[in-house]
Amino acid sequence: MQSYHINTYSTPQGYELGQLPRPEIENADEVLIKVHAASVNPIDVKMASGAAKMIISLKFPYKPGYDCAGTVVEVGSQVTRFKVGDEVYTRLPESTRGSWSEYAKSPEEFLALKPKNLTFEEAASIPLTALTAFQSLQVAGDLSGKTVFVPAGLSGTGAYFCQLAKNVFKADKVITTVSTAKIPKVPELLGEGVVDQIIDYTKSDPKAEIPAGSVDLMFDTLGLAMDYLSLIRPQTGYMISISTTPSGDQFVKDGNLEVPFVFRKLLNFADSARTWRASRWGVTYKYVLMRPNGRDLEQLKDQWSSFMMKDAHEEAISAVSNFYKVITKLAYIDPAALVYPPGSSEATDITTSGWPNINTAELRKRGKTDEVITLLRYLPYLRRPESPDSKRRWMVAPDTIAIAYCDGEVYSDQLDEIQPTPGHCIWLADPAGTENGVALLLDMENSTITEYSVRIDRTIGLSTDEYELLSLEDRWMAHFTWPIAKFFDTWTQKYERLEWMPAYHDSSTAGTAVWFISPTRGEKDVDREDEEGDSEDSDESYEPSSEDSDDDYESEEDSDPYEWDSEYESEDEYELSDDEGQVEASREESVANDYHQSKSESLNWFRQDVGFQVRMGDGKSLDPKRTDLRPEEVVEKMAGQAHLIGNAVDVNCQS
Repeated sequence: MQSYHINTYSTPQGYELGQLPRPEIENADEVLIKVHAASVNPIDVKMASGAAKMIISLKFPYKPGYDCAGTVVEVGSQVTRFKVGDEVYTRLPESTRGSWSEYAKSPEEFLALKPKNLTFEEAASIPLTALTAFQSLQVAGDLSGKTVFVPAGLSGTGAYFCQLAKNVFKADKVITTVSTAKIPKVPELLGEGVVDQIIDYTKSDPKAEIPAGSVDLMFDTLGLAMDYLSLIRPQTGYMISISTTPSGDQFVKDGNLEVPFVFRKLLNFADSARTWRASRWGVTYKYVLMRPNGRDLEQLKDQWSSFMMKDAHEEAISAVSNFYKVITKLAYIDPAALVYPPGSSEATDITTSGWPNINTAELRKRGKTDEVITLLRYLPYLRRPESPDSKRRWMVAPDTIAIAYCDGEVYSDQLDEIQPTPGHCIWLADPAGTENGVALLLDMENSTITEYSVRIDRTIGLSTDEYELLSLEDRWMAHFTWPIAKFFDTWTQKYERLEWMPAYHDSSTAGTAVWFISPTRGEKDVDREDEEGDSEDSDESYEPSSEDSDDDYESEEDSDPYEWDSEYESEDEYELSDDEGQVEASREESVANDYHQSKSESLNWFRQDVGFQVRMGDGKSLDPKRTDLRPEEVVEKMAGQAHLIGNAVDVNCQS
């Protein structure tokens, strides 16, 4: 296998990449891992350079690296917690060190399953630093109501310590020090509200900024433990260091290392001296030497998954909320239709109790996870307050209707019959009862939205034959999928470009608003048959056909999301003759004249017969003198220039 190694003590410049024997399972409790990612820590470089050679003798060739993440490829006969194919992460013990290789092995006790919502690269960066912070915090225990001081809070271990202290051990106040340029990075990297006080150490001395005797726990990442003893609360305070030196006995016990007798005694003396100095201030001092531990990694996995899920919840809630805010500015949406959980004016607030009427029992019966149910408890919803009928919800996107879980509503069980989905997925919208309807599926594990349609030619990138080969449970994954924020941002842009026209109703006192994407160029005529049929009854809800629907989500990121649907374009290039070009130019001129004539007729009708008050996409009241409104009969004439994607709904008009 390929492996980084050294044949003598060396700096990184001397590391070699070459062939070494692949590790073999020798003991019944060992696991062989195919390494997908490994991280570099200071201890790796220090050990390879010979920094500890007076204490520890290395055997060459020496394979550096302790942290890694990968896939299990072989297990010993007594391994019970893991099987071939499991994705794991670990801090390797000294006895099987060598993570900078294609393969590594580890006793089962040092392994944990990789957090599902982390990549291999992200998982490989966790073990050493996070275990150090976690095991240090375990010394002090519950920190409720207490103050924690972490110099260098953006260091590897410092960053984990701050987050775990606040979010897991419930510290009341977290203080850290960083340089001037890094102050904005603290909330950005650690999260809002994690650090309560940031001290710029280039401008202020922490001892002048923090009252003496007010800190319950200090985490020393700089080797300055003895300098800050005055800040620690007497009798009950802790000073935890990872940057001085452990005792010789601790090296042997926790490090599982053989230390020469003389060095062991010297290290014991130095540690005892620090312990004595701290005791004179009434402070408990302790050096923490990280111990590889798979059970601790399992706990961190759960905590990390919780952090990531909280971020995923906030991302999903924010994206949905921002999108709903935009479309409540549209003419046919009542702003009151957007509702937030009780006690929350902004949807990203997940500290309230949330919606009380989520049908938790039914959702769990259908296999939905607690993470999904928590999301639904805090999502904003679009609903018609005057109607509990789910089929009268506002549209979320063409051919979909939002599901108001806040009212105890649960998606139709027909969806589960048509397309079973895993527990971490939830339907945000039902098809709007149309042949070409699209349902929106939110995947909380991957933070994505999938557009699922029974018309597979609309929303998948596979051929029908390839699609049919997939198991029923896996077919939803073949449909077009977007990151949550990108999906709703795309639809926000589309709704912001809507134009409106009033359409005749049965009486002169009411009308219908028909919306469509603003034309940008003279595209070719579309197949009018479906549009003519759909325009006949425009006082009823317009349900676009597959030709009408704007389903080109698969276009590349830099392409125009409003570009004309390619299915209307000829597959073969065709150049017009001179005569044909004149005819085409004449036709385009005629269409333009018809357009302007219809626009004028619309304006006359609008001024004379109906006083039409409607809010535009920008939320402003519409001036009846505006000329960008067109009556219903213009739909047919506009068919060659406007790509209809929307719905016709009743709005109030007054004569």
